Amino acid sequence: MEEQTSPLCRLNMLHNAGTMLQKTLFLILAGGREGLAKKSSRKPQSPRCQWTPRGCIKRSASGKAGKRPEPDTRVLRSTILAAVFSLGVLFLVSRGALGRETRQPVLDLDGRQLNSGARYYMVPIQKDRLRGFFSGSRNGTWCPMYVKQAPPAFSDGILVNFAPVDGAKTVRLSTDLNIEFYESNTCPEKPVWTLAPVDKVSGQRFVRLGGMVGNPGPATTNNWFKIEKDGDNYKLVFCPGVCETCRQEDAVCGDLGVYRDVYDRWLVLGGRPLTVKFKRFRR
Repeated sequence: MEEQTSPLCRLNMLHNAGTMLQKTLFLILAGGREGLAKKSSRKPQSPRCQWTPRGCIKRSASGKAGKRPEPDTRVLRSTILAAVFSLGVLFLVSRGALGRETRQPVLDLDGRQLNSGARYYMVPIQKDRLRGFFSGSRNGTWCPMYVKQAPPAFSDGILVNFAPVDGAKTVRLSTDLNIEFYESNTCPEKPVWTLAPVDKVSGQRFVRLGGMVGNPGPATTNNWFKIEKDGDNYKLVFCPGVCETCRQEDAVCGDLGVYRDVYDRWLVLGGRPLTVKFKRFRR
C-alpha cells in the first residue's frame, strides 16, 4: 500500500500542482501571443514566398508552390501533455485532501472535537451496558488480555487514545484508527486493540490487546477500527480500509457488540451494536 501522507503534506502537494498548472497555462498563452505578434510583424509577401496558416511556402522558379515544410509541433505537444498531467495531479491530490476534510468530526460529551492527543473514556449508553471498557484474561490464560466491560468499581473503564491512520489531530467519522488503552500492561503485548481470530469454542471474534499503532497494510488490518454515527450517539465498527491489495473475499465488516458468558461481557465483532459516548479526561 502506498505511504500515507499528513494533511500538511497533502496541502503542499495541492499548492505545488496548482502552481505547475498556472505556469503551464501561462506558457501556452504566452506562446500564442508570441506567434500572433510574429505573424503581424511579417514582411509583405514576396513572389518567392507564399504565407499560409502553416507557414511560408517557397515558390519554385516556375512560380508554383513547392512542397510544404512540416511544422515543428514537438514543443506544443510537450506543453499540452504537461498541462494534462498537471490537471490530473491537481484532481487526484485535491480529491484526497478534500475528501477527508468532508468527514464530520467526532464530538465528546461537551460538544468538542475528539483530539488524537487527548485521553477519553468510552462509555456505553444502553441502560444494561452503562460501564466502560476494561481488560481481562479469558480461557484460563493470563495473556493476552481481552477487552470487556468494566467491573462496577470502575464504571468509566480505562482511558483510551485514538490514532487516525492519516495522522490528523482531529478524529473524524469513517476514518481508520487505532485504539489504545492508556494503562500499564502486565502482558508483553501492547495495549492496542486488535480483532482476534474466530474462537473455536464460542465461534466469536473477540477484541483483544496485542495490536500496534500505525504501519497500515495487509499485516495490520485487524488493528484498525472506525467510529460511525448511530443516531445522536456513536458506535464502533470494524471495517478496515487500509489494505487495498487484500482479497475481497477476505474482507470482514461489522459493528462491535457484546458477547456475554458466565463470567463477563466481552467486546466482539457482530451482535447488537454497542452505542457509546466519549468523555474527555480532565486532571
